[in-house]
Amino acid sequence: MAALLPAQGGMNRSDPPAGGGNTLLLPGREPKPQDEDSGPRPGFFAIDNVDRFVRKAKDFLARDEYDAAIQVLVDVLEGKVVQDAAPPPQAPPQEVPQPEPANRGRQPGRAPTQPPERPTLPSPEDDPSRAVYSADGRLFRPVRRLVHELLAGLPPAGIELFRARYEVEAEQAYRTAMARRDPRALETVATRWFVTKAAARALLGAGDLLMDQGELRAAMQVFLVLRDVYPKDERRAVLGPDTSLWVRIALCLQLLGERQRAVETLHAAAAEQPDAAVRVLGEAVALRDLERHPLFAGGPGGAPGARAASFALGGESQALVPLWELRFADPQPYRAAQAEGQRANMVTTLSGEGSNLPAPRPREFTPGGTVAILGDEVAFFDHMRLRVHEAGSGRAVLETQHSLAQQRPRQGAPRARHASYDYAVQQVEWDEQRFYFVFGSDRPVGNRRLELCNELIAIDARSGNLVWTTRTNRERGTGTSELTWLAAPTRHGTLLLAPVLDQGAYGVQCVEAATGRPVYRTLLHIGGSELVRAPGVRVVVQGGTAFVATNAGALGALDAATGELRWLRRVEREDPFRPPVRRLRSRAEQNVFGMVNYYREHEQGGFAPAELLVRDGIVLCAPTDGQCLLGVDGASGELLWVVPREGNAHRHLLGANRKHVYLAGSRLLCVDLRSGVRLWEDEVPMSAPLRFAGRGLVNDEWVVLPDDRALLMLPADGGRWRRLALPRVAPGEGDQTGPVNLTASGPYVAAVYEGGVELYGVPEAIASRAQSETDPRRRANWLLLAGDLHGALAVAEAELAKLNGAGEPEPPERDAWAQRAIDQAGEIALESARAAAREPALAVLDRVRPLLRGSEELRRWRLHRVNVLRVLKDGAAAEREQRLLEEGRE
Repeated sequence: MAALLPAQGGMNRSDPPAGGGNTLLLPGREPKPQDEDSGPRPGFFAIDNVDRFVRKAKDFLARDEYDAAIQVLVDVLEGKVVQDAAPPPQAPPQEVPQPEPANRGRQPGRAPTQPPERPTLPSPEDDPSRAVYSADGRLFRPVRRLVHELLAGLPPAGIELFRARYEVEAEQAYRTAMARRDPRALETVATRWFVTKAAARALLGAGDLLMDQGELRAAMQVFLVLRDVYPKDERRAVLGPDTSLWVRIALCLQLLGERQRAVETLHAAAAEQPDAAVRVLGEAVALRDLERHPLFAGGPGGAPGARAASFALGGESQALVPLWELRFADPQPYRAAQAEGQRANMVTTLSGEGSNLPAPRPREFTPGGTVAILGDEVAFFDHMRLRVHEAGSGRAVLETQHSLAQQRPRQGAPRARHASYDYAVQQVEWDEQRFYFVFGSDRPVGNRRLELCNELIAIDARSGNLVWTTRTNRERGTGTSELTWLAAPTRHGTLLLAPVLDQGAYGVQCVEAATGRPVYRTLLHIGGSELVRAPGVRVVVQGGTAFVATNAGALGALDAATGELRWLRRVEREDPFRPPVRRLRSRAEQNVFGMVNYYREHEQGGFAPAELLVRDGIVLCAPTDGQCLLGVDGASGELLWVVPREGNAHRHLLGANRKHVYLAGSRLLCVDLRSGVRLWEDEVPMSAPLRFAGRGLVNDEWVVLPDDRALLMLPADGGRWRRLALPRVAPGEGDQTGPVNLTASGPYVAAVYEGGVELYGVPEAIASRAQSETDPRRRANWLLLAGDLHGALAVAEAELAKLNGAGEPEPPERDAWAQRAIDQAGEIALESARAAAREPALAVLDRVRPLLRGSEELRRWRLHRVNVLRVLKDGAAAEREQRLLEEGRE
């Protein structure tokens, strides 16, 4: 039923269609030499019959047989192109045959291992209307776009015939969708009956509703289809002049923070309609003057989530406050396997689909862990156990019961932990009710390798009890139990989206956050990686559009709510303007056993795993299987610019802000976000240069890189480096060293090493937070974190005085405030005593004495006084206080 382009094969293209010059993708022939990239080529989904139907429609159009041509094109839209093919095998209800990939790593001469039978979701790729096509072998779009262009290219007589056949049905569907105010239903009207009058009104209504819902990028894409694909003369006849459509597109861009593109759109509209005007809040404004209107003159700086992270580093801080640390149960989760007698220099032979493909080297790009800062709590993984701790105190709030012990890695055998995989997988998503994360396995399931065995889990955010897991979906008949989850999920409203690997096919799985039940699965391509599983990247959702990079040769965008593919790009692994550098495979990378599947490890030659970034409508992708940083237009998938990396000098995508993109390694490269122009480059002054030092931070003011027990800070526009030391957190233990991943949010900075987590605070940010806190307990805690003992003591004294005047019975919280006041006064007094300041040391203790009641509080106070006098070396006074303490007298 469905076919795949060979993962290693090429593409052939049919003649350009009448609609818009795009062409249908066909399997089987070699591309142009300049279109080659290194590495395996991904195979994209295509339907063999679609090309035959499109050619048939074009033949009918050439003979002016519009009725027959329309029928063929409508059959393609409705998925009826498989009727002439062999009938599909009978399947139980709710099941459809899965597409058969052309290359799944099977070796010639060996009988393929049959995958276990399992229930499956209806896959979008089994619907011929979801097949893809390409004009250049790079940018792929759904076949329905090709059909729409063919319909839009019909002469007036053909359009009138189409409307005579479908206008009534389309109008009824349009009115029903508008009554429900359902933008997805309106888009369906336009998809099925594209050149009807109702379809034009449906596209405009869908875009307006999406704007109202805040899905600005999805709205803009709908408006662009109406502007660029729908027949221009027919659109103007139905909707009137294009003025309001241009303004809608510009307004979406402005609200998304893409002011330059918004202004360019207004200029293009004014050039096309120089005398047009539009009403804004009842006032008529000439289109050529609209860019100076307050609606467009200022505006927001970006869409939600589009800016760089906000953190307090970079102010006047000359030191960080150490808060706490936690050492992992296994301090070296990526350690090399030891040779064991006869196992030395041996490899493990494997059976099963795709098992001859290598895995990444376990220690490459360590550490793999990260910390999620969730307000005043932090979440991270200790091996496969999720831990949630209070940021200020380090107190454990929640801890799952998953294993802390890793099986000893065996030489030449698959293993559960790889730093390249952990960076995307060992992250956590959360909402007010649940935590969501991917749980791996130390043991293979069936004939699947360790790297492929994991599940998506949801636990209750308060109790830690299991809410659901995709492994139980086997019983529900949903088909998600056999998926490999490539990264932690991304929450979009009530949905979770995550990249998956389904028997060699890369795609996106969407499930309900509350239940784990699947909503849709959109498969993108087959193969494309030398690894058994390419390192994952978390899905990024903006404006209703989900962006996903597979690190296996592809980058795509789809509707986050429905899974409908917007575009799919075969990424440029090498600079298209430079000759590729071919690397010969070493003997260790070759299959020395011939047709026998065996385990081996592979050194990655591209970027280190990093987040997929979307800034001002530009998707920034640094693939682990490529040598170029790519800037891709998020709306169309068109390549905007390419920046090649230079070996270890540019090891990973550090981050981006509103103006710049940064590549880091032994050198820091600053690239202009809009143009891709290299602005400046600076040597990173590391104390001990490493091949990979870990991941840093970027915001609008600062670039932060990790160093050995320090942070290297540089102004975002360039300047002089500044070094901020990381203080020792646990005085009794040795410092953690080596590569480190940094995370910062608000007043907190987290450093994640291979063997543990350290948390720090920024004093100025913590003090500022304390001043804005209304709850006295929390204000005192913030002041303590900032190191302001005098401020914390003042809060405790004020609360204790207020509670002392509350009368009888005493409030239950009075004892806690009394202990706070005594201990904080004692700590301040000890500091003064160590500085030989006798009078201030005794004065601060005497200040809290009148607030105390009861013998227990007085004994506690006198004990601090004894300690202070001993530090002051006043033995006689200390002995006198000690006798009073023992006798219990004042």
